[in-house]
Amino acid sequence: MDNMTFYDFFMLYDKNGKLERTFNSVLRKKRWMGRLMFPPIPEFPGNYGVIDNKESIVILEPYDIKGFAMLRIIYSDVKNPDAVFSYIPAIRRIRRLTGSDVTDPMLGSDAIYDDFEVWRQKLNPKMTFKMRETESLVEIRMLGKNPGRFFKKTFQESEWEIRPFWILEIKTNEPDYVYSRRITWVERDSGGFGLPYSENYDQKGRLYRGSHCAHMKFELYKGNWYQDVAYGYIYADRIMMHTTVCYQNPIWQDPGCTAESFTLKGLLKQAK
Repeated sequence: MDNMTFYDFFMLYDKNGKLERTFNSVLRKKRWMGRLMFPPIPEFPGNYGVIDNKESIVILEPYDIKGFAMLRIIYSDVKNPDAVFSYIPAIRRIRRLTGSDVTDPMLGSDAIYDDFEVWRQKLNPKMTFKMRETESLVEIRMLGKNPGRFFKKTFQESEWEIRPFWILEIKTNEPDYVYSRRITWVERDSGGFGLPYSENYDQKGRLYRGSHCAHMKFELYKGNWYQDVAYGYIYADRIMMHTTVCYQNPIWQDPGCTAESFTLKGLLKQAK
């Protein structure tokens, strides 16, 4: 996709499924090279293969965190780390973030920036990979009245299917990174190579965080929550037993996703 916009609604739940707080945000992603639909095609003039894409996020509500904004520049060279900038409204300052900042929980949630859409971590030459094919039982529809009841849910509260996957085991080989190992499920027959699941292990080898996406969204119908139609994510902290549910209203190939949305000046305008 050349231009993408996601209107997100985050819900934070404790280990018993009790809703703690919510917040809304808008996330945008725009490709600088490999463009197919919108001019300039196939690349922004003067880029010369340097920038692969840019991402931005702005918090819309509630009031206490409204205006928080972040810009991430992803370079095509795997040896060139991402550049990340953030506007912090409480101090009215722009800060350049380090790599460790993008692995901190976002605004108290269980989602970190490198786990967006299950995988946002930049590939690098230190990583090692193993792959195998399998068929796995996966959750395709979440039933039950509370989508945050992640750790208390029974098998009967969901619908399941056996689907074919590639399973990737990635060792980061970076002792300073939050994860030592990541296991990711890749859809084999979807045509889009979706990433519905990921297990992430800390540097002590413990299962730390898990991400779940059925490429559907949560809807309340006749008293029950369903995943249907679009995008929905669950981010679970397996150590703290805390869950963040995020559902998204995506606009694919959004013509309104302009280059101004990926400048600090443009983000400050959105934040206000």
